[in-house]
Amino acid sequence: MGQRKIAVVYVSRNGSTKRYAEWIARDCGADLIPLEEAVIDRMALYETLVYGGCVYSGVIQGISFIKNNRDLLERVRLVVFTVGLTQPGDETAFAQVLDRNFTEEERRGIRFFHFPGALDYKKMNFLQKGMMRLLKKSIQKKPPEARSQIEGYILESYGGKVDFTNAAYVKSLVKYVRSGRENA
Repeated sequence: MGQRKIAVVYVSRNGSTKRYAEWIARDCGADLIPLEEAVIDRMALYETLVYGGCVYSGVIQGISFIKNNRDLLERVRLVVFTVGLTQPGDETAFAQVLDRNFTEEERRGIRFFHFPGALDYKKMNFLQKGMMRLLKKSIQKKPPEARSQIEGYILESYGGKVDFTNAAYVKSLVKYVRSGRENA
């Protein structure tokens, strides 16, 4: 089998990451593959591999698939997108996620993107609800003018649901992938 163009591999707990992966695959003409169906030997045959993982407690879900197989993916252009509660453009918060998941060396050769997800309190398990309570308390300690827009929405929707996903967010990732250049 010859080298294929683009694969989008993802892991999604509540659907937001899957939604972004579907939009990216559609716009890039890529194969869409849930992480549990991804076989590393097959992924190494793609020119570009886009990996999407949701962020929980600062950890990118399933990222070990990329980290543990870098030697097999050495010829593949790697793109990683995360989905979580960090507001797009909040480089400090996103840098903390990257620092927690990758060493500087591991980041080399990977292009990163972050997209905001969704919350549905009723679908959360006990642990997730506890984490949301802690997040709510943390946000409430900030003066209202120091809160991000997403933090405001989290407080307003606490106990309900809110959806920050938007297909427009994937445009920069799609442009990068379709450009075929490392530094697009």
